[in-house]
Amino acid sequence: MAITERDKKIVYWINKHGFATAEQVGKEFGMSKTAVYRRLKGMVDEGLLKHGRVLADIAGVYWVTNNGVELSESKLSAGKKPGAATLAHDLKMIDLSMYLLKEYENCTWLTAREMKSMQMKEAEKTGENKFAVLGSRVPDGVLVMGGQYYAVELELTLKNRKRIKGIVDDYAKRMARGEFASVIYYYDKESVARVLHEEVASKAVVRRFQFFEVPKDI
Repeated sequence: MAITERDKKIVYWINKHGFATAEQVGKEFGMSKTAVYRRLKGMVDEGLLKHGRVLADIAGVYWVTNNGVELSESKLSAGKKPGAATLAHDLKMIDLSMYLLKEYENCTWLTAREMKSMQMKEAEKTGENKFAVLGSRVPDGVLVMGGQYYAVELELTLKNRKRIKGIVDDYAKRMARGEFASVIYYYDKESVARVLHEEVASKAVVRRFQFFEVPKDI
């Protein structure tokens, strides 16, 4: 199969997110179901992508091989088959990122993979302990608008209350020192939203926390 420039962009985009479904690729690149499956199968045959099903009730996903990284000139390492525990969340996060990029003009999106890669490269420059960097938390995604960074978190399940407090405390400090302009939480359960509101209520930067229900059309 002759590899096109669009194919390279598809591989790059999949690796940006770590993995993606055929439906997501088709939506991002405006391709019909038949066309997207044909191109993705061809790229699997060419050794640029791998494909696998993680859960029986969720569509199979594609991730990028080392050959795909080289072809697309991605700055990230090759992807891998995702785990079952976070699959639904991570796929929904890809959908949310596509929604936000259409909702807000002149903005860009940084995935958690990209943020972690940026941290590692900075650690190499400064001599910081790489293991400490690997253990540090990054947002689910970051929306970049007007030169400012907006951390985006997708909460589909209720975390341990102590863990939520730790995350909120960390974000309050990071906003106070100017790392993020705001933290935007998306949720799909009112019980999750209620706990989040309670945890941020006492923070000096409380107004910089934003809460939205996950859009119904993603």
